Amino acid sequence: MKKLPCFPRSRTISLLALAPILSVSLFAAAPGKGKHPYLSATAFTHQGAPAKASAHSHSVTTINIPGATVSYAFGVNNKGETVGYWYDDQFNTHGFLLSGGKITNIDIPNTFGIATTGINDQGIIVGTFANEAVTVIHGFLFYRGQYALLDYPGAFATTPTAINDAGDVVGYYQIKDDPNSPFIGFLWHKGAFTSFSVPGSIYTFPDGINDRGDIVGGWYDQNTSHAFLLSNGVYTTLDPPGSFSAIAGGISDSGKILMAATLDVASELFVYSDGKYQPITIPGADLYIPGSINSRGEITGAYAFPTTSPVAFLLKP
Repeated sequence: MKKLPCFPRSRTISLLALAPILSVSLFAAAPGKGKHPYLSATAFTHQGAPAKASAHSHSVTTINIPGATVSYAFGVNNKGETVGYWYDDQFNTHGFLLSGGKITNIDIPNTFGIATTGINDQGIIVGTFANEAVTVIHGFLFYRGQYALLDYPGAFATTPTAINDAGDVVGYYQIKDDPNSPFIGFLWHKGAFTSFSVPGSIYTFPDGINDRGDIVGGWYDQNTSHAFLLSNGVYTTLDPPGSFSAIAGGISDSGKILMAATLDVASELFVYSDGKYQPITIPGADLYIPGSINSRGEITGAYAFPTTSPVAFLLKP
């Protein structure tokens, strides 16, 4: 069994490492992890043209953000509006909204980077940013240019990852900036936080919630990551057969779940529904980072080729 990668818990790394913990951990667990440039901002180079997905007649559009060296698309609502974040060549991060074919950057003044991770049909966006001194990592709600903090009480880091149309938010938090302080899942419902962890886990990372209140994400044992579904109080692990690491990124209102898993020497992307795993492939890609899936079957995430950095995508059926 592979050992868990070192998780980015120190404030010297920045909030972005906390926001896409799924991408960092899944990548680090992959057998071919050394091929992908993650450590140095100057090493981030993306090559190649937008690709076509080969599974089930899907087509994928690369989200080309001017100035981006690396990009991730995480949240997508039922209108197809997409949020994510990107790195510039100075290793700073910026949130973005893709709506009506137009990309709008989302930045909050006097902060140390920002990541936007979820959006509902009303256009309310959730995400995370650090203060300038990086002494605390805040969660936030963002709507029409205004934001409000969404912090778990007493936490060093709060990372909201998804929001549904009822305004329920899921994510994870860390009480202390300390390697021994675990990441714990939360649900914010009607103004109140509830903590939860998958039984037997050492870390729990909720990543998606639908309008029925079903929650998906990843949990970690001592060795690797697993995808989970929490529905009606029942936890179900959803690892594809033969995988040694997996994580779920989002869930549609009909219950379709987007996940990525590592099999053999590369990661693979799946849509899980009714006990079946439908593969989604982009020719040549060997790394997939799951974003989310909406009721129209549109999928967000990031992909990379063996010698390139991750780039955000929007896939339509």
